[in-house]
Amino acid sequence: MPTTTISSKFQIVIPKQVREKLRLRSGQRLQLLEKGGVISLVPEVPLKSLKGAAKGITSAAIRETGSGLRLFVYSSGWIEYFSSGPLVE
Repeated sequence: MPTTTISSKFQIVIPKQVREKLRLRSGQRLQLLEKGGVISLVPEVPLKSLKGAAKGITSAAIRETGSGLRLFVYSSGWIEYFSSGPLVE
């Protein structure tokens, strides 16, 4: 697992293997999420690049549970989930 260190200016360097795997670019914006003592960096994606991303999804394929979990089931079989809390079964 790659690691990084926080500088005296509270900056971090994302290791090269992670940058290459995620195809990150210099100047790209990242969303910072903190939950339960865990920090996640999520690359922002331009809306234009999402064109056609939901192709094949129907409103019948969106399911919500009482826990705030939202599932998207695509005709290709790809499943995405978004949660406002921890993932529960």
